[in-house]
Amino acid sequence: MFMPDSRLHNEGKNIFLFFLLLFLVSLPISSIVVIFISRQLINPITALTNAARKISEGHLDVHLHSENTDEIGTLTEIFNGMVVSLEKQMRDLMVAERERADLQMSILMAQINPHFIYNTLNSAIYLSKAGETQKAEQLLKLFIQLLQNNMKSGIDGIITTLGEEIKDIETYVELQQIRYPGRFKMDIQADEILYSYAMPRLILQPLIENALNHGVLSKDFGVIVLTVYKRDNYFHILLEDDGEGMDECKIQEIMKKKEKRRHTSEIHSISIENICHRLSLFYKDAYQFEVESEVEKGTVIKIIFPLEY
Repeated sequence: MFMPDSRLHNEGKNIFLFFLLLFLVSLPISSIVVIFISRQLINPITALTNAARKISEGHLDVHLHSENTDEIGTLTEIFNGMVVSLEKQMRDLMVAERERADLQMSILMAQINPHFIYNTLNSAIYLSKAGETQKAEQLLKLFIQLLQNNMKSGIDGIITTLGEEIKDIETYVELQQIRYPGRFKMDIQADEILYSYAMPRLILQPLIENALNHGVLSKDFGVIVLTVYKRDNYFHILLEDDGEGMDECKIQEIMKKKEKRRHTSEIHSISIENICHRLSLFYKDAYQFEVESEVEKGTVIKIIFPLEY
């Protein structure tokens, strides 16, 4: 039995149209399936890539969630475990670094206290021998009060507030005025809004001691002025005296020691070197310490450091 050519042609045309229709229908379905499968593979990999980029930028608060149970899911879980481990290592490193800095700070603080204790006890002995027992008693009371504040343990022995530091200065000045009656005047001008801000302990008292011993006490009478104010989220501290002053060579010597101390671990001196080293432990390079002085015209010390450390 033979099929006419026209019918055969029509059947072939129908078959062609069927497969063409099947292709046109299956093409978008196949595309959707391919896109879905690709996203299932690409999205987790993209998320891993973005998370890795965040970690490289220092952001460790990254955690990925994956419902996949294949290799991608396993890789995500390994990544999360790595992030948790890295977070722990960073916390341990920060704790160790803080403990190291606290230890350095404690050693540096210990340099100041014996120096002050020695001078004050000598003064109490002198007053007692001179028959000034009431002054000696008052001196020792103030001295004990300072010791209670300045020899605290832990973080309280390292960090104070500006308000507490000024109270300690007032106690210290009262004590020194007993030692040197009528020899100097202390004027404190500080913005009380700043009193609650934290700062390293015993930054100002040693500088005032220097102003006394190497400045105003060389004269019959001298004045020390402490000014503290805020500018651009920084403490600005000015300590001025009208003492004997220093020449440029002496200033350069002080500043040279200050810079040297920042690059060495030697512990051998107090005052400006000690103070600058402690400031560098707190604020790295975000602080300034400047000295201006002229012989017979006094000295100005300027300190700038952030309100937040």
